[in-house]
Amino acid sequence: MYKITKVKELTKDIMLMGIEAAHVVKNCKAGNFVIVIPDETGERIPLTIYDWDRSKNIVYIIYMVVGLSTMKLAALKEGEFIYAIAGPLGRHFHVENYGNAVVVGDLEILKLLESLQFILCIWVVFVHVLGTGITTHHCHVCHGCL
Repeated sequence: MYKITKVKELTKDIMLMGIEAAHVVKNCKAGNFVIVIPDETGERIPLTIYDWDRSKNIVYIIYMVVGLSTMKLAALKEGEFIYAIAGPLGRHFHVENYGNAVVVGDLEILKLLESLQFILCIWVVFVHVLGTGITTHHCHVCHGCL
């Protein structure tokens, strides 16, 4: 059982949750995800790690309430417990030495950022939503921004 340290409704169906999970926080990196099981009868829910606090052993997730298991998760309050959390899982991505970087997971946002990079001179790293890999789009102004 893992203690819930924070619950915040960001929008109508989008929730932020903090969970004490030292084994996850110890090794998590950008791009990892966790599997959360809200209760003994709940399904396994894969959720992207939003943030973590290593000093407090807290991992933060953001999720959309769309089905029974995420409804069960959203019904839990601060101080209550989730049944299980496994992770970190998945391939993390390397973010060192990129200089200024923006990480997005939506093609429309990528198109907007590509047009803005002429003005802002930034790197745009697009993480493919289906998880097939990472595509880096270089700045067209200085050809690298490093």
